[in-house]
Amino acid sequence: MGILWGVRRFFAISTAVLAAAGSAGAAPASAPALRLIDTSPLTVRGLGFHESEHVRVTAILYARGRYMRTVTTGSRGGFVVRFGGVEPGPCEGYRIVALGDEGSRVTLWMPPPACGGVP
Repeated sequence: MGILWGVRRFFAISTAVLAAAGSAGAAPASAPALRLIDTSPLTVRGLGFHESEHVRVTAILYARGRYMRTVTTGSRGGFVVRFGGVEPGPCEGYRIVALGDEGSRVTLWMPPPACGGVP
C-alpha cells in the first residue's frame, strides 16, 4: 500500500470534512434583494435571504407613516409581503426595509416623483 495511499486517503477525508463543514453554515447564494411587485396594495418580493430566516419588513411612506410585517423565508430564501390597504399616492415617496434575524438587510427606496407644475 505504501505512503502514497495514506496521503491520498488523508486528503480525501480532509476534503470531505471541509466540504461538509462549509455547507452546514452556508450563506445564501446571492445578496438579499427586494423587488416591487405592485403598489395597489403595496407588495414586495424578497430574494436571497437565509432559509427559514425571520424577516421584519417595514414600509415607510413619507406622508403617512410606518407599516410593519414579519415573515419567515421559504427553503430558497424568498418571501412575498403584501401591505393590505397601503397604497402610495402618485406624488409620495417611500422606502421599504427588510431586516432578517440572521443579519440580512436590504432597502428599496422609491423617491417621490416630480409632481406639480413649475411656475
